[in-house]
Amino acid sequence: RVHIEKMDQIATYKFISKDDALIEAQDMMGVDPEEGIFEDYKYGNPIPANYIITLKDISDTQEVIDELEALPMIYKANALMSVVETLTGMEKVLLMFGGIIILVLVLASLVVISNSIRLTVFARRREINIMKYVGATNGFIRLPFVVEGIFVGLIAAVMAFLMLLGIYEGINYIVDESSVGILASIKASSIAFSEVWMWVLAGFAGGGIFIGALGSSGAIRKYLKV
Repeated sequence: RVHIEKMDQIATYKFISKDDALIEAQDMMGVDPEEGIFEDYKYGNPIPANYIITLKDISDTQEVIDELEALPMIYKANALMSVVETLTGMEKVLLMFGGIIILVLVLASLVVISNSIRLTVFARRREINIMKYVGATNGFIRLPFVVEGIFVGLIAAVMAFLMLLGIYEGINYIVDESSVGILASIKASSIAFSEVWMWVLAGFAGGGIFIGALGSSGAIRKYLKV
């Protein structure tokens, strides 16, 4: 137990005593403890005590097995490697799918921000020309548009974040309602959105501010050349 607690790859562990393991085996096989093949095991339980371990990253499975089996007090460490390989493959696919979704949302935000800024600048082009003729500096003219671009960028960032949150909650619901154990295992080994939402929102907001300011500054540049 002390060694298991020190292993960085392990997220949680549960100890199952010999008696509890026997009870679980009886329940699994639907056998009455007082009857059948378990009748003689009341005083000589052949089922060993064991630990059920959950890893932080399922890709560390083989490494953990090798480390545990090297311990003299461990008889055998088991894991369904075929399931582990399937989980690892599905995790990579989900990560790639998540990355594609984020990229699509970012591109959609770019389009929204760019079009909004261009329409605003185009609609006020005469006002810009008049301000330029009466001697207003480029910085004075540009500032309101940059502020507006930042505002539009923030709105687009929040919308993209809410869409991402909705997609995440939808997938989460499907996984929770699914009877497929592999999906639940992938969820258990993944980072919870509640742990990173602030970073994700900050990233979207920062990107929205940068894109909005840069886009508005660039869109107004040609109208400043009077």
